[in-house]
Amino acid sequence: MLKASLPNEWSYELAEEVVRDYVQRNFVDKGMCADWAIHDSENDKGQRNLHIHVSLTMRPLTKKGEWGAQQKKIYALDENGEKISVIDKKTGQQKVDRQNRKQWKCHTADSTDWNSKENAKMWRKDLVDTINAANEQLGIAVHWEHRSFKEQGIDREPTMRRNSLLQER
Repeated sequence: MLKASLPNEWSYELAEEVVRDYVQRNFVDKGMCADWAIHDSENDKGQRNLHIHVSLTMRPLTKKGEWGAQQKKIYALDENGEKISVIDKKTGQQKVDRQNRKQWKCHTADSTDWNSKENAKMWRKDLVDTINAANEQLGIAVHWEHRSFKEQGIDREPTMRRNSLLQER
């Protein structure tokens, strides 16, 4: 789940246009399924709170249009490119599972890179760049920043602000 504030100076229609383009470019064009909503509400002080929620898939779709695996098994290979057996220390024999299938050394890895911190940073920056470009076109002199205070070299505790951006859960 991705939650992001939007400029309260924007109309709902502009927010919808910008968010639709952002979601298409960053997620749908990469093969993800995205469900998004714009909330135009007021906080308890009567201030406008324009923001979005985006739910994204972490599983790819197969060529048949079915859900693919979230993770894939990667086998350890020897110098000849052969799978490496898991050996039972007691018997010296290759281990087998309950269905009598041979066991091989392996690990799992995500099927996609969609859950990476690098992508989250890239998407965060792209959203801010998109917001800043729209603000510039509208003559809104508010500049949004995607980097944390620490990343900017600012020694200050963060606070909840109207323009807080991208809270990752």
